[in-house]
Amino acid sequence: MTIAYGARETNDLLARFLESFERRFGYPPGAGENWISGPAASQDIQAWRSNGVVDVRRADILEFFGEVSEVSLPDVSNGYLIGPPSGVLADLGGDGPAQVVGSLQADVLPIGSDGGGGRVAVDLGAKGSVYVLRGGALRDRVYDVDWPIEIVAANFDSYLASITNTLLAELG
Repeated sequence: MTIAYGARETNDLLARFLESFERRFGYPPGAGENWISGPAASQDIQAWRSNGVVDVRRADILEFFGEVSEVSLPDVSNGYLIGPPSGVLADLGGDGPAQVVGSLQADVLPIGSDGGGGRVAVDLGAKGSVYVLRGGALRDRVYDVDWPIEIVAANFDSYLASITNTLLAELG
């Protein structure tokens, strides 16, 4: 079960997680800060198609946004933030990283944040690995880093599964 293919079930897990949060951690979760929204607006999906963001390599991300527009889970582990698709497009068309050079050579799509200042980006190559970009230099949409980049998942679906698995682990 992943967020994209089990949004209702994952929202149920999130509700259980938030209900028991204060008892487990000694303080309440952020009020109104943790959610998994419904599908992206059709104009957002169409904008992805017309801007050429979607191709065979990234159909998985478009499929995700067809089910879930945004993930905001700052209180789960270090935090998971994905989307919304309009924000991803703005980042892609603005000053967000489109390429990584240095210790890794890859075209990337920034999709969110890890809650600790790192950008989460999906490799647009054949692997589709998911990286956390932090500590490098961003110039002209090229992220330059000389030390190893953290690979947080083998692909986008694995990244989504890790979020669900984190919720399950937190619930014990």
